[in-house]
Amino acid sequence: MKITPIDITGHTFAVRMRGFDQEEVRSFLNLVSSEFEKLISEHNALKEAQAQLQTSVSDLKERERILKETLLTAQRLADGMREEARK
Repeated sequence: MKITPIDITGHTFAVRMRGFDQEEVRSFLNLVSSEFEKLISEHNALKEAQAQLQTSVSDLKERERILKETLLTAQRLADGMREEARK
């Protein structure tokens, strides 16, 4: 079950004889709700940052692959030129 800050704030407890101070409970629930909302916002921001970083990593991996291919091609060309020069 997912719980939201609104669920925390709106939750009510049954009143019993010798129960908890209702104002103190309400105050605590408001504090928990506020902190929970901050955590949700931080979590969402971290998910967005992670997605951006994954995109960057993918881009860098592609660039690395292209550079490796380019270096391999340059090496083959240099080897070919050396061989031709020897002949």
